[in-house]
Amino acid sequence: MRLTERLRALTSPLQRRLRRMPADQMGAWLDVAGSEMSKAFAEYLRTQDASLLAEFDRGVATLAAMSEELHRRRGV
Repeated sequence: MRLTERLRALTSPLQRRLRRMPADQMGAWLDVAGSEMSKAFAEYLRTQDASLLAEFDRGVATLAAMSEELHRRRGV
């Protein structure tokens, strides 16, 4: 998966944290990240507030980092 520099900068610190996280804890974190990302997206569409776009980006980065970690664990 190719990420922009902006998202890669957000993903790197998350990858270190995810390496130590059990898969079940990742699931709980995913629920929170997805919910917050969805809220930020909806609010951004209404307001065009850049801070909400940044919050959405953090959610995308979290999902990308989780995907990478799960693939790493499978040895892919």
